[in-house]
Amino acid sequence: MQRTVLLLPGIVAFCLLPCLGCGQSGPVRGDVQGKVTVDGESVENGAIVFTPLEGIEGAPMQYEIKGGTYSSAATGKGVPVGKNSVYISGTKPTGRQSLNFVTGEMSDDFVEYIPAKYNERTTLEVEVEDGNNTFDFELEGKPTQR
Repeated sequence: MQRTVLLLPGIVAFCLLPCLGCGQSGPVRGDVQGKVTVDGESVENGAIVFTPLEGIEGAPMQYEIKGGTYSSAATGKGVPVGKNSVYISGTKPTGRQSLNFVTGEMSDDFVEYIPAKYNERTTLEVEVEDGNNTFDFELEGKPTQR
């Protein structure tokens, strides 16, 4: 009986050994914030997605654009450090309404107004560094018919 009691602390320590050094894992992340405009006008409602390019570890991160600004502080999780592709989307009400089949109520219709070269076929890229990063996007052009 005494031998079993003496072995137990050793077994527990051996089982916990792989956890030593465990801590926050995953890629190093940088905080991002900035402004987004189209033809000089603030994007009032939209989303911005940072997608790590090949060779950069981490998942894409999406942030809400409200009143022309976005910030990773709202989510508490930044963007993987390194080169990231940037996708920007923005919607505006059309002034029309349609029937919401789930609720049975009328709801506003919205249309994407950011040109496709900034979302569907984005060419935007940024280099995210550890710490704080400010990326302002001054977009130009009319939306592509979808």
